[in-house]
Amino acid sequence: STRTLTLFPYTTLFRSTYIPDTVAIDGVVYKVTSVGEKAFYKNTALKKIVIGSCVEKISSKAFYGCTSLNSIVINSTKISNGKVGANAFKKVSKNVKVYVPASKYKAYKKLLKKAGVGSKAKIYKMRTR
Repeated sequence: STRTLTLFPYTTLFRSTYIPDTVAIDGVVYKVTSVGEKAFYKNTALKKIVIGSCVEKISSKAFYGCTSLNSIVINSTKISNGKVGANAFKKVSKNVKVYVPASKYKAYKKLLKKAGVGSKAKIYKMRTR
């Protein structure tokens, strides 16, 4: 059986952070499959986030109010329709640049707009390895 983990709210104001594919806790390896509700809520110091390849879900308001967040890299290709919560990316930087896997460009563009990424946001295709 696969062990999974949800990333929950941070209290520290990080400028840049990486949501890893896996984490080890007491010698047990867990896949990080989701970003919890309000995980980075109103973290105004956060400028860059990299989302690991195992993430399947981003909960509501996960990055809400991260007004300095100007770079989002989504390495995961596993986020499906309905798996990005309401306002997950609402009130991030207006000029945010989002990098998504080329194979998911169309689908993720739709998901991101629905999750609150503004009309001035630039969404780029990344080549997958």
